Amino acid sequence: KFAVLVLLASTFHISILIILVAYPLGLIKWKPWSIAVMSAISASFLALPNVYRRLVFLVYPQYENTIYDTGEISYTNIARCVLVLIFAIILYKKVIKDSEKNRFLFNMNIFATIVYICCSFLPVVSRIGYYFNIFQIILIPTLINAIPKKWIRVVLKVLLIAAGFAYYIYFLHSSKTNGTR
Repeated sequence: KFAVLVLLASTFHISILIILVAYPLGLIKWKPWSIAVMSAISASFLALPNVYRRLVFLVYPQYENTIYDTGEISYTNIARCVLVLIFAIILYKKVIKDSEKNRFLFNMNIFATIVYICCSFLPVVSRIGYYFNIFQIILIPTLINAIPKKWIRVVLKVLLIAAGFAYYIYFLHSSKTNGTR
């Protein structure tokens, strides 16, 4: 069912095909050696972006040299993913280690972090990152609710709501010049 839905969605957003590989990888309980392999692959994205660009354009030639092929770097998305990653690492043993669902959410945040930091050469990199960081909607409240002290949970929820409003205002401000309506 998953693959059929993804293939259907790819008829209007072909970039979604990435999740056919990434989501199953997100279910894996990573071992220390596999983390080293993932780190090496991530480093290769930074070292060999032109090689990966050629491979991507073999699959997605319609994106080459278009308005989507910008090489953009989203410092806001990088900061958000890194902050969520730090927060999740702090609560890893309590929230993530023994929960397959939460481990998947954590892994998706790692993939989003890698995409935003190492793959700015990809066309529509933000959309690809969104396929992974959308799970922060579930992960962040799960992490906050795992904090034992109520006053800390309340403060974090207020800060999260304030950050959401600030991010939205920033988005509105930054999108007024690039054709976003």
